[in-house]
Amino acid sequence: MAATASAEAGFVAYSQVIAGRAGGSVLALDATGYPPIRQDAVLLAHGAKNEAAIAFADFLRSADALPILERFGYSPP
Repeated sequence: MAATASAEAGFVAYSQVIAGRAGGSVLALDATGYPPIRQDAVLLAHGAKNEAAIAFADFLRSADALPILERFGYSPP
């Protein structure tokens, strides 16, 4: 809503701001003011035998994924 100017302001994840289009302003919160927000990835039973899903889950745990995750504002696990 904020990106389309349908709302005056929006509260979104920093990763969305980085990946989003240019324009507007950003007020980043001080990370020391709240406990870390843990985000996880899971492989559901439905995808347990799906080679692409398994490969993606493996990639997310790899050293190759770390710089990408950090580039989008996520701290390393």
